[in-house]
Amino acid sequence: MALDEPKDEDEVMQSKGFRLLVDKKLLAQSGGVEVEYLTGPFRKGFQIKGKSNVPSAC
Repeated sequence: MALDEPKDEDEVMQSKGFRLLVDKKLLAQSGGVEVEYLTGPFRKGFQIKGKSNVPSAC
């Protein structure tokens, strides 16, 4: 995750006052992304998960 300016290959999304830039190819491969901010005692910060529809091989 980084601060960046949008490029032609980026998808720009708005959510809860945040502007998110995601590479279009990565977005298509992942099936979407979920960004969550955790505030638990052992986990603080952003967590990014892919929403892939591909079943796990493990």
